Amino acid sequence: MKRLFSLLLCNAIWFSVFSQKVESIAIGDTIPKSIWAVVPKTSTTKLVILDFWYTGCKGCLESFSKMERLQRQFASEVSIVLVNTMESEEKINERFTNLNKKRPEGKKLAVPLNLHRINGNKLFSDLFPHRSYPHLVWINGDGKILSISGGYSYDINAGQVENAIQNGMVNLPLKNDQLSEDIEAIVLDST
Repeated sequence: MKRLFSLLLCNAIWFSVFSQKVESIAIGDTIPKSIWAVVPKTSTTKLVILDFWYTGCKGCLESFSKMERLQRQFASEVSIVLVNTMESEEKINERFTNLNKKRPEGKKLAVPLNLHRINGNKLFSDLFPHRSYPHLVWINGDGKILSISGGYSYDINAGQVENAIQNGMVNLPLKNDQLSEDIEAIVLDST
């Protein structure tokens, strides 16, 4: 009976957190507190970087090693989270298995084990809409969005991470790959 109650309670919490219609948020906004149930953070975390990726993005896969190094370098102050809203863990593993058949030993692809992962959760697409990858969202320890940037190697480095931790600032151009409805209508009508 206790087990059933616990299961029902967990399902109720999950449903209440993830079934709500969520408005997208922008730089300067604070993420909803319910997101911390999914995004890992400790009392010493000063910066969370959400790294949106998918298995078909070569730039995303190539950035994994850099993200691993940054996570090791800033272990107690930074939480780098790989977010794949399009694919489940099972689909990711299946895709890597197929991709690795063609790759030599020592060059196999894998999701870094020292990075947290959120897979298949569409809530993050609603909160942080984007059309291109990689896509990074920089969040301070209080949940304030500091920056939304691309995820290429020139967009993220130890200096940027250090600046975000120390000064609460990220000096990167805003990644805004959303088409306005007017432009989108013109593009779609012309095809």
